Amino acid sequence: MSAPLLILGGSGRIGRAFAALRARGHWPGPAPVLAGRSGGDLRWQPGEAPVEGARAVVHMAGPAGSADTAATVALARAALDLAQGLGAPLLHVSTAAVYAPSPQPHDEDEGSAPPGGYGAARLAAEAALGDAAWHLRLANVAGCDSLFGAMAEGGVVLDRLPDGRAPERCWIGPLTLARVLVALADRAAAGAEPRVLNVAQPGALAMDAVLRAAGLGWTWRDAPPGALARMALATDRLAGLVALPPATAEGLVAEARLAGWRAGPSR
Repeated sequence: MSAPLLILGGSGRIGRAFAALRARGHWPGPAPVLAGRSGGDLRWQPGEAPVEGARAVVHMAGPAGSADTAATVALARAALDLAQGLGAPLLHVSTAAVYAPSPQPHDEDEGSAPPGGYGAARLAAEAALGDAAWHLRLANVAGCDSLFGAMAEGGVVLDRLPDGRAPERCWIGPLTLARVLVALADRAAAGAEPRVLNVAQPGALAMDAVLRAAGLGWTWRDAPPGALARMALATDRLAGLVALPPATAEGLVAEARLAGWRAGPSR
């Protein structure tokens, strides 16, 4: 039997969603090992090897201060040391926050100018790892992001843009993300060269469409000056490697529920 996929960051929101998919029999392929510094199947601390072998290592772990560049880079390097010690490729889960705000879909080859500390820290980690790892610039994960978090708590407040619309964002469902990681891990383990990839389902969706799909109401407020109306990612490069279903509000809500997310009361 081939070595399992080792996922670092198993105690985070996405890790817990993956654990729920696995427990319910929805994980695509052999069960992964989820390792975290505060939970998961196994405890992992930098400098340690929680398993004896891995098909690939997925680095999703983050430091306590998500905008702490030095800690983020140090943790990424520790993940690379672990992967190299196991003789496994490293998939570094970065973020779409490395891009400067723009209404146009962001392409992987465009210059990056993150406006916030979190994006800057992840971009620094990408630079530190360089061509030794795949870099996956992740969109919002349904059930694990701020909108779904607000929906779980109930009483969602949405920004209303000057044209009356809600902001648009790009997402990926947790099951679709699991399929992407498994497929990329297989390619990486087979010797494919590392790539920089946007990871999202094609298309940007309005936030109110997601709320409607979940059967929830919301309250409007006027969007503050400078509010980002649209955030989208170009996904052609990823689609050339993995089959991707287009994003739909209904599909995202269904995948979030499959991974354990539940809506709260609508107020």
